[in-house]
Amino acid sequence: MSMRKKMLIIPLFAILLLASCAKKQVFIGYSSAADQFNSAMKLYQKGHYETAREGFKNVIYKFPMSEYVDDAQFYIAMSYMKQKNYESAINEFQFLIENYPYSDHIEEAVFRIAEAYYLKSLPPDRDQSDTRNAMQLAEQFLSQYPNSQFADDARGIIQKCRNKLALKMLVSVKTFINLEKYRSAKIYLDLFDRDYSDTEARWLAKYYRALLLSRTGKKDKAVDILQTLMQDRTVPPDVRAKAGALYWKISS
Repeated sequence: MSMRKKMLIIPLFAILLLASCAKKQVFIGYSSAADQFNSAMKLYQKGHYETAREGFKNVIYKFPMSEYVDDAQFYIAMSYMKQKNYESAINEFQFLIENYPYSDHIEEAVFRIAEAYYLKSLPPDRDQSDTRNAMQLAEQFLSQYPNSQFADDARGIIQKCRNKLALKMLVSVKTFINLEKYRSAKIYLDLFDRDYSDTEARWLAKYYRALLLSRTGKKDKAVDILQTLMQDRTVPPDVRAKAGALYWKISS
């Protein structure tokens, strides 16, 4: 290795070492759990989540019998939520629930786990295991805490999950229509009408119903649906645009 490269590497190593030491030095010298926790909380509130997390961990390690231990554990989990590291957040919230069952944070922790599963769920055209987990956990949360301050948010998660699962079903409908498997497409649309007719995806389902009818020799019925979609101003613009394009295609 050239002398020039060595000279570049040594300062870089020194910078990294100093940065690591600085993070640890932030929390040296606190004689009480309260001081340690409050210092970490100030960093958390300023958005310094990684450094704050080290402080919260120090509360747990150095003052394991203090009244701040469950608070520190909660904010360790929340710091991961803020950084969109949802898998780690779920694990930390679960640790709180299992190890500090009498904490004042339990109710919110249960809600946050459901929220984290929804936030880490994949788009509708991919696996929806996390979406189903989120919906199930949000339903369980409402059953356990019906009067919670997070009840409306939990209901919102359930509705968004249902809409995502509805869109997942419509991905299959679209695939069946493209493959000219019209009977399968109809079965899925009928299941959609049974299970998801109250979701935002219902407008897209109506479009696919019209598309299916136009492909199976029922143009008049397709036109009726498309005209309704084009005229109804509550229909999302993208669906209205699709309906208009299909209408002019089958009407010309």
